[in-house]
Amino acid sequence: MQFGTLFKLARRNIWRNKRRTLITISSIAFAVLFAVAMQSFQKGTWDNMLQSVVESQTGYIQIVQKDYWESPTINKAFAPERIIDTLLQLDRVDQAVGRLQSFALAAEGERTRAVMVTGLDPEAEQTIMKLQEKMDAGSYWDLESPTGAIIDQATADYLQLTIGDTLVLIGSGFRGMNAAGKFPIIGSIDVPGAGQSGMVYLPLEEAQWLYRTGGRVTSVLPVIGNSRGLDELIEDARAQLDTSAFDILKWQEMIPELVEGRAFDDGSSFVVMGILYMLIAFGIFGTILMMLKERTYELGILNALGMKKSQLTLLLWMEILLIGMIGVLVGTAIIMPLVYYYHANPIQLGGDMAQAYEQFDVEAVMMTSNDPSIFLTQAVIIFIMVSLMALFPFFKIRAMKLIEALRG
Repeated sequence: MQFGTLFKLARRNIWRNKRRTLITISSIAFAVLFAVAMQSFQKGTWDNMLQSVVESQTGYIQIVQKDYWESPTINKAFAPERIIDTLLQLDRVDQAVGRLQSFALAAEGERTRAVMVTGLDPEAEQTIMKLQEKMDAGSYWDLESPTGAIIDQATADYLQLTIGDTLVLIGSGFRGMNAAGKFPIIGSIDVPGAGQSGMVYLPLEEAQWLYRTGGRVTSVLPVIGNSRGLDELIEDARAQLDTSAFDILKWQEMIPELVEGRAFDDGSSFVVMGILYMLIAFGIFGTILMMLKERTYELGILNALGMKKSQLTLLLWMEILLIGMIGVLVGTAIIMPLVYYYHANPIQLGGDMAQAYEQFDVEAVMMTSNDPSIFLTQAVIIFIMVSLMALFPFFKIRAMKLIEALRG
């Protein structure tokens, strides 16, 4: 019997017992709906969080002085020219920028606040940190003659400063030199999580003047569009740079808390999905048992008329697979509009959950991912599940005795 004929028989057979088929389809559709929703929210939220941190703070790769990340200090600033020239010779690196970061005390009158001061290239950072898109008040630097400070709104509120006021910064400069300066505030940004310490952004040259580092920076970031081929790029960089003097850090090494948090979350969801699909597997297996029990006589007749036992097994496999795929399509069709809606309209979080997100200076939102692999994964899981459970009717039909089946 040809495959096409078997498929037609399978398609008709699944509706012979509509109630059982609809119950099985409904259970599979619910499992797919729940699994897609959970995976989509989980992947979308984590991708958004990690992308925000990587793009606005760490970058995909940083080159720093040896052991700087374990003990960040302005004394480990270095001249970036040779590093930048080396990085520009590598594939995928069209641009490399230096940053200077250190702590300082921001003051206004009797009020003070600890802040992280970041000196950056205003023009290059338009496509990296993208501060201009996060401006809450004021304006971005004039690229021809950048000057002044951009601070987070929480710091501005605490110090009771507004646009046009003067910000005083006091800290420790390069190799013990004094670091003190006054900077006009030209703009403010809304930085989530700026509770205990604030953020101050200065043009790189003004930050170098403040900390007396000359032309030195604390890190160099190669500008790449995405994380594809990141390991190969790091290996190429290590081959060209002096790794005894510099560390080449991948983004996962710079934010291990988030990476570990995602791994734990993935493990938890894996357990939940495993339990869910185990329950669905029992439901499908029950359907297979009922099919074999109710249709023993029919299977015997088909075998007597010349249909091979392998064809009978393939027929039952097709029937269960069709039920499974219909369940996947129904569940996907129901959840897909919600996935796309919450991808475009993230859910704003509040309370303790928002505070947990804001510890990493990330907007407290939950959003879905519309990655096609999330939907395809459910179809693959159902296919593998049905294929494994088809082994039972295979052995059952293979052991079937024609006379007993016809009597049944």
